[in-house]
Amino acid sequence: MSPIASWDSAAQGYVAITTSQGRQGMLVMMPHQTDFEIRGVYDGSTCIQLRPKWNLVGVTEPSPVPDLDDFVVWWHRQHFRSLVAGELLQPSNGYWIHAPAPIELAATKPSQEPAC
Repeated sequence: MSPIASWDSAAQGYVAITTSQGRQGMLVMMPHQTDFEIRGVYDGSTCIQLRPKWNLVGVTEPSPVPDLDDFVVWWHRQHFRSLVAGELLQPSNGYWIHAPAPIELAATKPSQEPAC
């Protein structure tokens, strides 16, 4: 696998990436622990297009997990765990989201109205 990869939700497999996109989760393989920044240009959108099955995404603002049936969010820091409706997705983390159908997720601050 490439040192920087993402998940192709249509193919349900990893793909190498050379440029990042907003709201795209990434896996970065390093020989040792280190801190680094990945910068980009904000396109103004807060919508994340989820496809059926697994998606790897990130958010730019703390965003609540929606209360939807069969909607599963997994997060990894030291271990995987499931997040529940209302918990916040945090910037600088990647999240595995299992969607039962195509869903447009509004990644907005809890105090803002969803823009999708």
